[in-house]
Amino acid sequence: MAECAGRPQLWQGRQAVPNEWLTGGPWASRGLLWTRGATDGTTFSVGPCAINCTNNREVYSFHPGGANVVFADGRVQFLHSDLSIRVFARLVTRAGGEVVSDGDY
Repeated sequence: MAECAGRPQLWQGRQAVPNEWLTGGPWASRGLLWTRGATDGTTFSVGPCAINCTNNREVYSFHPGGANVVFADGRVQFLHSDLSIRVFARLVTRAGGEVVSDGDY
């Protein structure tokens, strides 16, 4: 589970997008996160940014520098906004066999 703040208003980067609305509640989205990433937080394009670029079904918080996530073992971790989309994908896949070191996130 991960933060998805700012709903139902659409946010790109640190700015609310005027007159753009999303489904879901203020702190959660309906359905799953897509983990598709974004380019630079100003467009809808798929890209390498994993955290705090958009709240359009991505990990997004108002915390400077990252967002909180809950892992399957119950621990809460603050993931930094410069986290690679590839490392993020390894963290959220199930039974993929990927190895992620503590220093990677």
